[in-house]
Amino acid sequence: MLSKKSRILVVDDIISMRKQVIQGLYELGFTTFVEASHGQKAWECLLKAEQPFDLIVSDWHMPMLSGFELLKMVKGHPEFKDIPFFLVTAEKDPARIQLAYEAGVSGYLFKPVASKDIEKEFRKHLLIKAS
Repeated sequence: MLSKKSRILVVDDIISMRKQVIQGLYELGFTTFVEASHGQKAWECLLKAEQPFDLIVSDWHMPMLSGFELLKMVKGHPEFKDIPFFLVTAEKDPARIQLAYEAGVSGYLFKPVASKDIEKEFRKHLLIKAS
């Protein structure tokens, strides 16, 4: 279960999308965010973090290291494998979505992202309590 003080890593190569996700999380009461502009930067944040992250919300399609590649790295690392990981995407191909579930994704936030969508997904995955 996430607390309102959970540390959340938000990853997207488009700053306006990062801000949209952060705004949606903020509207749900979360206040501690670290931003990364692509998967490689996110991986570096994870490795160098003085405090662990409680959640990762990442875009799927990004240059340098995609969200899907980041997901596989996170889930393959013993220190990070239990961090809930949500992909933000417009990806609707069932085969690709199935691959992400097989890789360990916790859930999806489909673009455009709104706080009500985040809340619904987090409740579905028991990350926050129903109000």
